[in-house]
Amino acid sequence: MEWNRETILHFISLIKQRPAFWDFQSPEYKNKRKRHEAIEEVGLLMGVTPKEVNTKWIILRNQYSREKRKITESKGDSQYTTKWYAYKEMDALMARNKRQISSFWMQESKSETEDSSCSSPPPPSPRLSGSANQHSHTDCVTQSSSIYNKAIKTLKAIREAKNDSTSDELTNYGLYIAAHLRKLSPPLQSRAKYEINKILYALDLESLGEYSAATLNADSDDIIITKECKFDPLEKD
Repeated sequence: MEWNRETILHFISLIKQRPAFWDFQSPEYKNKRKRHEAIEEVGLLMGVTPKEVNTKWIILRNQYSREKRKITESKGDSQYTTKWYAYKEMDALMARNKRQISSFWMQESKSETEDSSCSSPPPPSPRLSGSANQHSHTDCVTQSSSIYNKAIKTLKAIREAKNDSTSDELTNYGLYIAAHLRKLSPPLQSRAKYEINKILYALDLESLGEYSAATLNADSDDIIITKECKFDPLEKD
């Protein structure tokens, strides 16, 4: 997964849609099951592991904390103006949390790292050292080939946790396609969506043709009956 301006802003928007993951004032935040579900959903949509979701979120929060501190501590002519492109989005997101953000994040960083071990394979080292990050990146590349199987397993677990007995393989496949498209460049994404829409349009026309033929066959008996009952002008009284 290549983390750039576009993917990071999209990542933040996915986090924002899931308060169970980040908003510690939300009732869902205290529910570990819902938090893990939110992490897994973001991972599926971004095409990364739950552990990488946790790690990236901690990095973004720490970066925001540093930028916020610089702005708060600067005064007068030396007023600090952030150049970080994600500051506005993070500030709007974190403004809902009214506690001391810096002290809370120091405690939560350790907690969320431990939580990630419950939803992903344990790392070789308990600390996020340089070698551990490199090993994590290697694992992500290895696991990317099986993203479809992971998507089905994760969504199945989420449905069971929500007591949802409905099996919807189309939803699973749709999420798999979305996760795969996010790994492509924007031009390739547009091309893929165009080709998919073209196929769907052709199938819609084919389906409409089958429906029209079936309707015509169903009405054929009525047409015959109508012809048999039709008045014959040559018939004499």
